[in-house]
Amino acid sequence: MTDFRGEFVDQLQTGAEALEDAGYEVIAYQTEILSGATAEDVIENGETPEEALDNALSTMSSEERFFFYIGGDELQEAITGDKDPESLVYRNVKGLVEIDDPAAQPEWSDEEYSAFGTAVRYVPEHPDDHWEVSTAETIDPYDFEDARERVQDIVDALEEYGLEAEVGSVN
Repeated sequence: MTDFRGEFVDQLQTGAEALEDAGYEVIAYQTEILSGATAEDVIENGETPEEALDNALSTMSSEERFFFYIGGDELQEAITGDKDPESLVYRNVKGLVEIDDPAAQPEWSDEEYSAFGTAVRYVPEHPDDHWEVSTAETIDPYDFEDARERVQDIVDALEEYGLEAEVGSVN
């Protein structure tokens, strides 16, 4: 049995260190436990990776039902020993390192919003654990090229620390 908790926390700490060394301000951590067929998703924040994970786990009870998609080929591989069966569950537990985005104020609002909605997400898909970096929406005066550049800079920062990272969706 793998030490999922230890690896999860270590990945988030290492990712945060990489981001801070690259000049980003880490403001919080988040754990997401996502269910494929229900509205039972659990999303909790914390000041540390441990706190975010503990907060998510403490909100769950026997009342929640989680459904995870497992392909027939994946089940076959798990049974024959070609795939770690634990990974079929763990890949549904994601960690986020929340960083401070620049603020932007759209013309239609009196409030400022995150200019990019940057998501720096750890995806534990053992043995192919990786990070995905995405943006939700780009607000003027920034544009798509600014968002793409920001995401690539974050991917580069994570990879400099030996973490596997990829560009997710950029909007």
